[in-house]
Amino acid sequence: MKHTSTLLWALFISTTSAFSQQSPMSALTLRGGIATLQGETTSEDLLGSIGPEIGLVYSYSLKNEQWVLTAEVAHSMVHANFNFASPSPDSNVETQIDQTYFGAGIRYILNPSVNEYKPYMGQFLPYIGLGAGAINSRNNLELDTDRLGGYTLHPQKTFDFTVSGEFGFLIILSEHWAIDAYTGGRSAQTDTWDGISGSGDGSDWLIHGGVGVRYHF
Repeated sequence: MKHTSTLLWALFISTTSAFSQQSPMSALTLRGGIATLQGETTSEDLLGSIGPEIGLVYSYSLKNEQWVLTAEVAHSMVHANFNFASPSPDSNVETQIDQTYFGAGIRYILNPSVNEYKPYMGQFLPYIGLGAGAINSRNNLELDTDRLGGYTLHPQKTFDFTVSGEFGFLIILSEHWAIDAYTGGRSAQTDTWDGISGSGDGSDWLIHGGVGVRYHF
């Protein structure tokens, strides 16, 4: 009986020790930043249509740890300023666009040292990523006409399929904590995110960036 207890205890110790030595596979990142919406009629200045964005990203590292699967939810509130070539008093129109994004993607960490998962404070891990998902877009455009300066107005709520790309980097603080900095964009085959469409085939873009706090577990 004593030998059995000793054997079971040794097995428990070795199993928990092996598990503790495995590299963490999953992480959660809380992000905060700014977003700007670019369409045919928005200001040419990227900061002309701007607002806050918050998001939550779940990531799961594959076996070699340079490839990472991601799932994301994000919400942005952009204050947009439209400039029309028209003498009308309404030639400058303002509105707010709220967008909620749900998507999944894949990320590639450019620093191969991550394969060993031996994090140290200050370790720099740049990455690129691609994703796809659904985006719910709403605007509060309110005018007495549905056309202005040759453009069609769409004060409505839309639900679209979107693709996204991003570039960023992680700065490791400890085995479990890191700072995430990112920038990227989303687009879809639509010209109505900002509530206004023109005669061309141009699509609206949401460009965003910010920082996040990541916990690896």
